[in-house]
Order: sequence, then C-alpha cells, then structure tokens
Amino acid sequence: MKLSDWQIKNYSPLGMSVDEILNQNDVSNDRKFESLFYRIDLKPSMNHKPGYESFTDTERKIREIWIVFGEVGNGGFDQYFCNSSGDCAEIVLAGLKEIGADDAAVIMLRAMSIFPDGDPFGDEGQLLEELAYDSYHLLEECDKEFIGLQDK
Repeated sequence: MKLSDWQIKNYSPLGMSVDEILNQNDVSNDRKFESLFYRIDLKPSMNHKPGYESFTDTERKIREIWIVFGEVGNGGFDQYFCNSSGDCAEIVLAGLKEIGADDAAVIMLRAMSIFPDGDPFGDEGQLLEELAYDSYHLLEECDKEFIGLQDK
C-alpha cells in the first residue's frame, strides 16, 4: 500500500474540514492532529492555490505547530530557526496560546527570546550562527523541555 493510500484510508473518514475532524469523539488527539495536517497539506492542490493563500488562520496555525514539533524533535530549535520554518515562529506562538498549550507557548517564547524583540526575522534580527554560546545553551534547554511535552 502506498503512503498516500494509507493516508486516505486512515484520515479521510474523519472529515474534510477542521471542525469535522476536531468534532470526532472516538478518535485520539494524535490521530485528529495527523488528519488535520494531512488535510491542510492537501488543500493547496485541491484549491489550485499556492501555499498559504488557501489556508485559513486556524489551518495555518495548526500546520505551523505540527512543523515546529517536527523540527525541534529532529534537530532542535536551532534547526527550526535556521530553516524557513522559523519565519512562522509568531504564528506558532499565537496558535499554541489559542489552543491552551501554555507550557509549549512558554518554551517557544523562551526560545524566541534569544533574538532582538523575540523576532527571529525582524528588522534587527541576527543570523543564528552569530548568537552567543549562552543562546545555544538556552535553546538546548528549550529543546529538552519541548520534546518532553510530547511524552505527557
């Protein structure tokens, strides 16, 4: 079975919209989130619109939260901020606050604090490679805490 066939089999029954998927009662939160990401990722091709143009604000936040957890789990916050994904740190922070993921939001905010005004890509932003050793140490602490949230 191809991966796309597996995804269709496992995620299609949950619905097509964010509300339909979130309102599933007998489905784990992990499966709901995976289904949401799958549907959101399909949306640009279904609507024939590129990237973010086809996403609602909620879909954008869900997608970016999914991405930050993947990036941090794979290579830490330094990887996240070095990749283009880090451009969306403010969207992630807003999304985490909106869904009540307060612990994750606090960690995200601490990781962002290594940049001027907390904005990794603001007008006064610095390249991550130029940051002090203390910043890397802080990011490593944030990595451990953020990844630890997934085990709860």
